[in-house]
Amino acid sequence: MKNRSLTGLSALIALSVFAHAQAIDSSAPKGLDNVQLELDAWRAEHGASWQVKFDNSFGYARFLYGGNAAPAFTPRQDADFLALGRQVARDTFKLHGIEASTLVDDSVVFLPLSNAGSNDKLTAQFRQMVNGVPVELGFFNVLFDLNGRVLSVDTTGMPGIADMLTSPAISTERASQIALERFYAETGFAATDIDLAELVIFKNMSGELPQAVLCWKTTAQLLDGESEAQGFTYFIDANTGRQVGRENAIHHFDVGGTVSSLASPGTKPDEPSNLPAAIAMPRMTITSAQGNAQSDAAGNFNIVGATAPLAVTFRFVGPFANVTGGYVTAPVLGLAGGNNVVMNSPAAALVTAQANGFNWTNKLRDWTRTVNPADPMNDFLAQVNVNLGGTCNAFFNGSSTNFYTAGGGCVNTCYADVVVHETGHWLNVKYGSGNGADGFGEGNADNFALYVTDQPILGADFQGVGSQIRNGNNTRQFCGDASPGCYGQVHADGEVLMGACWKVRVNLKNSLGAGPGAVAANTIFNAWMVGYNDTQIKTIVEVHWLTLDDNDGNIGNGTPNFTAIEGGFRQQGFPQIALAGVGITNVTNLPDTTDTSGPYVVNADVTALLNPPLTVVQLKHRVNGGAFVTTAMNLVAGTTYTAAIPGQACPSGVEYYVTATNNAAQSGVFPLTAPGSGLLDFVVGTASTTFSDNFQTSQGWVASSVGATSGFWERGVPVNDPAWAYDPASDGDGSGQCYLTQNALGNTDVDGGTVTLTSPVLDMSSAAFTLSYRYYLNLSVAGGVDR
Repeated sequence: MKNRSLTGLSALIALSVFAHAQAIDSSAPKGLDNVQLELDAWRAEHGASWQVKFDNSFGYARFLYGGNAAPAFTPRQDADFLALGRQVARDTFKLHGIEASTLVDDSVVFLPLSNAGSNDKLTAQFRQMVNGVPVELGFFNVLFDLNGRVLSVDTTGMPGIADMLTSPAISTERASQIALERFYAETGFAATDIDLAELVIFKNMSGELPQAVLCWKTTAQLLDGESEAQGFTYFIDANTGRQVGRENAIHHFDVGGTVSSLASPGTKPDEPSNLPAAIAMPRMTITSAQGNAQSDAAGNFNIVGATAPLAVTFRFVGPFANVTGGYVTAPVLGLAGGNNVVMNSPAAALVTAQANGFNWTNKLRDWTRTVNPADPMNDFLAQVNVNLGGTCNAFFNGSSTNFYTAGGGCVNTCYADVVVHETGHWLNVKYGSGNGADGFGEGNADNFALYVTDQPILGADFQGVGSQIRNGNNTRQFCGDASPGCYGQVHADGEVLMGACWKVRVNLKNSLGAGPGAVAANTIFNAWMVGYNDTQIKTIVEVHWLTLDDNDGNIGNGTPNFTAIEGGFRQQGFPQIALAGVGITNVTNLPDTTDTSGPYVVNADVTALLNPPLTVVQLKHRVNGGAFVTTAMNLVAGTTYTAAIPGQACPSGVEYYVTATNNAAQSGVFPLTAPGSGLLDFVVGTASTTFSDNFQTSQGWVASSVGATSGFWERGVPVNDPAWAYDPASDGDGSGQCYLTQNALGNTDVDGGTVTLTSPVLDMSSAAFTLSYRYYLNLSVAGGVDR
């Protein structure tokens, strides 16, 4: 498809340059038109029900879904699925622009979605790397059925970076020093902890175009036990030393204040109305002189080969949780079996907190393995720090969960869903979703808490009986993909995701019954965490849930739990997802022509995916931007329909699209963006070049500026300045010269304003025309401010 303007005008080119880093390049053509062409080709080979979610930032498809594609061979083992996934990456390259050479095998995980009423699936995940350097949160995921049919392709990687340079100019020590300096400048405190910097490729999305920046990633934190915990992860440009990104490393529980062991029953804290009761301690390591053991989920243990009496030691320590506090009980067991050991008796508040932290950290781990026995992500030793100085808060800092003592009007914060929420932040990192600034991390940590406890209230009685922190039954509405974090605070922003996922759970329990519905909700939620890597609260989250729920390789005809899932997201303000009732493919893409007689024949394959038969199939066209003319398309054979556009005078620009409706008044169009944009088009007439300039001589271009103090446009030969590692060493067409804002004459990047380059006036009033130019933009943006 070609984009053309059919209105006479004087051509003006204005190029503004702001700051400095590597622009993304790719051999795959980008843009909605190109993606639509590639989707059409994919549909022609694999079926009309395939759809894409287009990513405007990168100009490629983020998600390919909705259908099924037969595998090249039948997979038998994990390595086969990885091989198929890599082939899929190559076959779909022109849709997403991710080079297969940048993908490294990560995992293959079985998804038991038959527990949710769908069919079981597998996900093959690849990590994106260049020369061993990982792209931060860069993944490529292919969803398969058990026979190897491709069901979806999803990427959070970066296109066109295979040839990126990955040798840093500054040392890891220097990067850490810069981070320490930035931390002090921002907080007024010296950091007490600094991680060893690691090299990553950072997705800088703060400028007009996405930038791939080689960065040192390091985290500086203040964890002195006295001051409020603070911490930031810094991304330091590995070539210039500039800060290009920063994220919170401390994820507080947050209630507008600060947060808070027999153990607390249910989901409420240690308070007079909820006194400690005997709660089984799962996955605890028990030690003795005659051997060790580990308790099971019900607290049962057996030290093989030991004889009574036996001195045994119990601590809040096991393979999945290590709780600070130092509580130890060492009874002598007098019986060979049936010994009943009660720790923390009589109950002491600080020990109750230790028991709570141990109990609920292990409950979350066992919940994960119960939902999906093939998911090992929660099998790690979590450091749980309890009874910290301070009140009314809890936090996760990247390496531990941390909980405060009672005080300041708040309970001891180490209890139930508060523990699961903070550990949920840890799992966000492990699953590759992260804890993004738009509220996704907070909302999804809430999801873990609510799904594990199977109730909607987060932090019950946190600040006294009857109080709560957040509720899954909230009505906070989704603000759209353009501004998912629209409420100004990450916990409030996260309520959108928390509310949607809770309502999906409620809907599934209502439609399937309480027990089966909870199983279905848990299964889909876990499969979503394993199968995809969403990092923001966007509409693609719902599409991912529906793709996992689909059971026939055609999402267009609905999914087993479509109403429950779509309804939950709709209640939270997500836009309605309309099922694709009509599929339109193989539409004739007419070329430019000098034939004024016509007719110009357009064919299309049209199918009623739902509610057949088709009732209307039409070709709509317009000339020179005028009103659309409608022509009925006639069935020729099978699913192929045809119609003709009559001959047109020279010169004329003709745009057209196809539309169809099924028996339930569900419509479809091709291209998908019609009639608003991206129409198919052709020109009647002879194409000629009106103006071309390779800048080897002066042809009247005018350079101007507003407020700029450097970086003015000049015509010259580009120079690859070593100080700016990614500057090109030649112009775009190899002729020698171009206009540039940095060259051997001493120009630098643009500072203080805007610089503009304006072409000479060109008269294009008598013809349709195409305007094209090439440019190279090198940016370095820190904190959203041009440098």
